[in-house]
Amino acid sequence: VTKEPLATQGYVAEMPAELSAKVEAARTGAERAGLKDDQAVAAWIDKWIATNAAEATPACKDAIRIRLYLGGQAAKLEYLEKLVPIIDRKFDDSGQWSKWLKESGLDSAGQEALRPLAVPGKKDVCDYLYCLDAATRKTLWKTTFAGDQYYYPNSSTPAVVDDKLYVWGSDLTLCCFDAIGGKQLWHSPVLDRKTQDHPHTSSPLVCEGIAVVVGAELKAISLADSKVAWTTQGVGSPFASASSWSFNGKTYLLAGSDMCLVDPMNGKKLASAKGGSYGSTPMVSGDYAAVFTGSQLRAYKLSPTSVTQVWALPFPQDHFASPVIYEGHVYAIGGDGYTAWNAKEHQGKALCAELETGKVVWEEKLPLAVFCNPVVADGKVLAVVGPELVVFKASPDKFQLVGRADLGLEKWCSPTVVDGKVF
Repeated sequence: VTKEPLATQGYVAEMPAELSAKVEAARTGAERAGLKDDQAVAAWIDKWIATNAAEATPACKDAIRIRLYLGGQAAKLEYLEKLVPIIDRKFDDSGQWSKWLKESGLDSAGQEALRPLAVPGKKDVCDYLYCLDAATRKTLWKTTFAGDQYYYPNSSTPAVVDDKLYVWGSDLTLCCFDAIGGKQLWHSPVLDRKTQDHPHTSSPLVCEGIAVVVGAELKAISLADSKVAWTTQGVGSPFASASSWSFNGKTYLLAGSDMCLVDPMNGKKLASAKGGSYGSTPMVSGDYAAVFTGSQLRAYKLSPTSVTQVWALPFPQDHFASPVIYEGHVYAIGGDGYTAWNAKEHQGKALCAELETGKVVWEEKLPLAVFCNPVVADGKVLAVVGPELVVFKASPDKFQLVGRADLGLEKWCSPTVVDGKVF
């Protein structure tokens, strides 16, 4: 048990009791619960600190920001205080940690809140990579490689190109493997600064002899020598990936919390438009792109010198969903990420809109939908919605459910389709 996970929850021992009580009341209050847009939350936090904690120490102000930003998702202080006496205590294994939690006097909610806050020893931390036979599900190979520990696990999706597999590991190096046998061929330098709670989870985009990942900056790694080919500042997006767009035979990149158009040959930023998201990957079709901004679904028109917003639609507060585009229509599935942890408040839905105009042609409630990244195959949209695989027709006529199955799926993952099979 270390201090780092406590810091990710905004816990500092020096916080005065009276101020701490005010913070807890504010983070769980109706005013905070009613704020959905990140900019509105940030403005509210600034105002709250200026009014209630102007004389607080910098450490306390940082902690207040974290507590107020997390809102109802933050672990209760009485839970976190249970860890203070055992800071730097080492448990032999997860079983010993579970035993301590059960004997701590915490209720079940407190035990579950603290369970992920114990950090494995460095020697025990690694990333796992598996290759399965798609026909037989037999494990063809598996391997481990250097990793790092976070409050949340790493979730970069590998890319396979020309029998090479590329993945951004939790230690923030890009690794290349032989996709046939699993041998690690090389790894890049560390590509970003480590945070305490969450690794950057961009999935690599491979094109033009480089692999591109998005963190605090946009970085390209040369496939020829595993060195950083270029870095573009001001094109950060810690939980989204880059997309590619082709025009007159030339490839361009789209990435960043703002929608930035970048030349993959040198990293030069060619154009940008406000309104991207830190967790939504832009989807491209023809000369259009669509992306979630957190509180809106937006579409942009692309040219080699401009990115122009053409429409925006209100959508539940979902920073980590990505839409799909099919035959001139945008299909979006998502929900309010701020209530994703409370089953009583799910507000998920599916939506179909015209790509060029933004006209909504139908909407359908999908209460458990949140952080969805659907795919289109065989004229159908496939998405993981809660524990279910949901399939509906990719048609603007109306929402037409093809089928749904409760497969006990891991929420927030993305399906993929190969040779007529869904994984």
